[in-house]
Amino acid sequence: MPPKKVAWGDIPNEVFIEDKDNDKGKWIKCKICHVVIRVRASFGFTEWENHCSSLRHCQKVKDQLLIGNSSKLTSYFISDNSNKKKENPTDVKLSSNKRIKLVTPCPGFSFGKNPELLQLYHKYRKNDTLNKSIFIHCRDGVWSTHSCECTNEAVRNRNSKRVDKNACKKCFEFPSIQLVKDRIKRMEKILHVEQYLTKPRASKTGYLEVSNFMRTNVTQASPATLLLRERCLKYISHHDWLEENFNKLQTYDAIDDAGKVHHQSWLKKVGKMYSDEPSMKSSLLHALMQFTLSRYKGDVTAPASPKLIGFFQTLYALNPSIYRLFSKHFGGYNERTLQRMSSNQSAEVPVVNCEIDVIRMRTKTWINQIRTNDPSKLLLISAMADATKVPPVGEFSYRYNSWVGGSYPNHCIDADHYDQEKMVTNEMATEIKVGLLSLQEYTDGICPFKIISARPQSTNESCDEYNYNIRMQYQVWRMFIVFQ
Repeated sequence: MPPKKVAWGDIPNEVFIEDKDNDKGKWIKCKICHVVIRVRASFGFTEWENHCSSLRHCQKVKDQLLIGNSSKLTSYFISDNSNKKKENPTDVKLSSNKRIKLVTPCPGFSFGKNPELLQLYHKYRKNDTLNKSIFIHCRDGVWSTHSCECTNEAVRNRNSKRVDKNACKKCFEFPSIQLVKDRIKRMEKILHVEQYLTKPRASKTGYLEVSNFMRTNVTQASPATLLLRERCLKYISHHDWLEENFNKLQTYDAIDDAGKVHHQSWLKKVGKMYSDEPSMKSSLLHALMQFTLSRYKGDVTAPASPKLIGFFQTLYALNPSIYRLFSKHFGGYNERTLQRMSSNQSAEVPVVNCEIDVIRMRTKTWINQIRTNDPSKLLLISAMADATKVPPVGEFSYRYNSWVGGSYPNHCIDADHYDQEKMVTNEMATEIKVGLLSLQEYTDGICPFKIISARPQSTNESCDEYNYNIRMQYQVWRMFIVFQ
């Protein structure tokens, strides 16, 4: 890194300086425009050079030269003054009878009448070839669109009726002007969506507008567009929830006409809501509140419902750190207790046991759990079998007191019959073919999927007998489901 500057040194266009900050180097005062230019980097010249090259500053210099008050200004540019150092290209030699040649910046090609749409297009534009060939610029609060080959010099006296007739040749002859204008005009849709998202209450019109926006193509979408879609998804879900529960919340004076939910009123009415809504007693929220209040009373061994235990296990499996944070603030079992619960819930026979009787036993047990309340209920169940990759390693299972990891039939060896030399020579399984049942109607507290068999094998191993057993067992299961 270059050393930090501690002094101004030779400042370009020093003739225009009235005063400057010699202590910290944070500002320079222009005696032509009578303004203070703030400097971002200490003792830097970037902002000062930008000011000296601006159209307003050059116009004021020109005016002072024309009215004859140029003795001090032109003295800097006269060639006899050999002690001054010319550093900036704008420091040209002038005499009292010459004018400064001013270059008007290119205004860019026409984009429409609403500059707010151009700002939105600059924010949400796609990363495609057309947008790579243009750039959007804001100069003194005025937005403009230019070709990437823009010369930044306006053209005077061009014979044309177009609004952008003063644009440079590259911008004026840009081949895709109409396509850019059409894209910018379509930003009205995003403008309306942003307006609806900032309103205090979701409306039906806003819901339809946001829903239509979600159907647009997201190919090559910008990060800002993807973020806007996430906001739209939250808006739609909030609107659906509000439409479903608006009348209930009004009954408990927990919401106003504008759709704003008053949480304090809701907490005061939660007792009445609990007694009026029977569905709350079987909800996860009720189970969590009951468990948390019991723990806060000092009952560290408070029981939890199977639904809440399943929620704890799922959250811990997804991210243990999030579960620890949740357990700390809302109450929950420690990690060792969760692991012990998972171990107790595991089957007595390992899932890699592919015997037909064991598979049939697993299926019947799962179906009986589903049909607890209605033994004659007709169920729609699908069965499938497919292989998935596993690492080819062996390991001892303390839960089942067996060595696992080999290919069938050496996939589960009891510890009493374990032979190390034979285990080393056995082929390790590289994939496992899983048999799965899927239920189309779920029962509260019961998983709609059930793994009923798993056969460790080598890659692409032929197992016609195993597939036949699953297919034949499926016929038996279908008869059992329908006629039991």
